[in-house]
Amino acid sequence: MAYLAAAVVTIAAAAVAYSALSASDVQDALDPVTQDAPESMGTGPPDLASLSVVSASEIESAVIPREIADSNNGFAADFYRQVSGGKGNIFFSPMSMYTAFSLLYEGAGGEGANELEDVFGFEPDAQARHNSTAHAMASISRDDPHAELVMANALWQFSSAINPEYIDVGRSTYLATVEDPGDNPVDRINGWVSDATNEKISEVVGELDSDTVLVITNAIYFKGTWVKQFLPEHTLEDEWHGPSGGSAHYMRIKEHFGYAEYDGLQVLRMPYEGGRLSMLVLLPEPGGMSNLEESLSAGQMLEWTNGLSGRDVAVSLPKFTTSTSYGLKSYLLDLGVFSIFQMGSLDGVAPFALVSDARHVAFIDVNEEGAEAAAATSIGLIIESLRSAPEPRFIADRPFVFLIQDDESGAILFMGRVSEP
Repeated sequence: MAYLAAAVVTIAAAAVAYSALSASDVQDALDPVTQDAPESMGTGPPDLASLSVVSASEIESAVIPREIADSNNGFAADFYRQVSGGKGNIFFSPMSMYTAFSLLYEGAGGEGANELEDVFGFEPDAQARHNSTAHAMASISRDDPHAELVMANALWQFSSAINPEYIDVGRSTYLATVEDPGDNPVDRINGWVSDATNEKISEVVGELDSDTVLVITNAIYFKGTWVKQFLPEHTLEDEWHGPSGGSAHYMRIKEHFGYAEYDGLQVLRMPYEGGRLSMLVLLPEPGGMSNLEESLSAGQMLEWTNGLSGRDVAVSLPKFTTSTSYGLKSYLLDLGVFSIFQMGSLDGVAPFALVSDARHVAFIDVNEEGAEAAAATSIGLIIESLRSAPEPRFIADRPFVFLIQDDESGAILFMGRVSEP
């Protein structure tokens, strides 16, 4: 019987898709009355207040712009290589991470903006970026009677120090809601994620830093039905030729699909109803997974996709369900993103802000009827100066030296030590 070796699976759009800070510095940053929005965001994204904001809600029909699809796909290949070192399943939503960090990028400047541009491929021109992002959000969010695809963004505002122009761009271009974290922010954020992913992801945030000023969340949910469904009675258990061996339940069908063969690789595309989304399966020859993973790139995946042609194919695909969770900081550091984890690059979001934590959680279930997938990304921001300049505590509960001096001249008038008060 035909079998499927360990395969790379993607869901794709059919269109191809200190200096030490004083306590007064910190208080000025947090004071809702005296703190003004920064005049400039520095190198990178320009002053948001000077832009004509593009509203995704006003765009009636759209497709994901090519520039966003290409940048997103490039990041997808790079991130895949970062997480592919182990033997277990891999699953993530590059679009979820791309969108969340694009929203973060709106407030980035200097080296932080440059590094995010290099890794994610963000468009430096803010007006062009907002236009393409608004079209992408409108495309993903548009109603489709055949397949459910929804994306949601939220800004959880813990402090009035957040730049109001930054919030406005999030609301309009990214369709982000501004949420009150309330008394139980972890529960509220995770509840929002659960609702946005049809309860497929229940937790994307664990503990929050006590200095948190903003949490950015993105959630994406997809449920689609195969155009050509597998019949459950044709599903059979057979041997699995993967690292751990064992068996799998194989769905079987013989139908007309997009198909291509390359040196050591078979490529299959199976569409979902609606003609908008499809699953692309890359099946290497036995023992060829490492060669496949090394060759992954946005350009290569596009070439494989463009080489597909309609053919009758006997397909044997395993049913599978998997959940994954990734702490993103270490992967971003390896990819070359450093500055957002330090002060000075995110002043467009809030003075002295930096990223304290970023996490991505994903789920997928593939069966005879179709597929259901969900993912969520969270980015937590703090004002590090609160932690770096805590209120001093001077507890003289042990022997000490003391002196009395003339402050004008510095002359020591008396000096001593207390060993026994």
